[in-house]
Amino acid sequence: MPLPTGPVTPIKFGKTIARLPDTLNPNSLYAVRVGTGIDLYVSDMTGSIAYKSNSSGISDSGPIVKTYNFVGPVLTCTGTARWYPESNITLSSAFLCSGTAPLGNGLTVEILKNGLTIVSVNLAQAQYKSDSVSINTTLTSSDYVTVNVTGTNSSSDAMLTILYTKG
Repeated sequence: MPLPTGPVTPIKFGKTIARLPDTLNPNSLYAVRVGTGIDLYVSDMTGSIAYKSNSSGISDSGPIVKTYNFVGPVLTCTGTARWYPESNITLSSAFLCSGTAPLGNGLTVEILKNGLTIVSVNLAQAQYKSDSVSINTTLTSSDYVTVNVTGTNSSSDAMLTILYTKG
């Protein structure tokens, strides 16, 4: 289907908490809070009706992402910042990416639960993304995660991505 040509009508964005407003603005996108997610609505050009999105949104049952960003040169360090999950979760996998591919022995990051290493993730020499490493470790809301950089060689602007599920 070809895209329409001619002038484009600007769209307005609105955020509402519990329901659509009584008076709709024309050509507007509304985000309505529902439970732990949102429903999206788009009003028509007259503002007389809002159409709900066909998407069901993000499910709590799928993987959720937690990232750790290392800005600039990545240096060996012992992580002290603790991340406490808001509920019971299962860490499923992790991988590393870097803006500058490491030299030598690569970049190695440890993921720790309550101060004990549960897995190491290694970004090999001359690579920009590591393989995904399986974790399969459960945490409660009173457990915490920290991250140590144990090996680095000229990497910069790296990101550790941890995938987890609730429950």
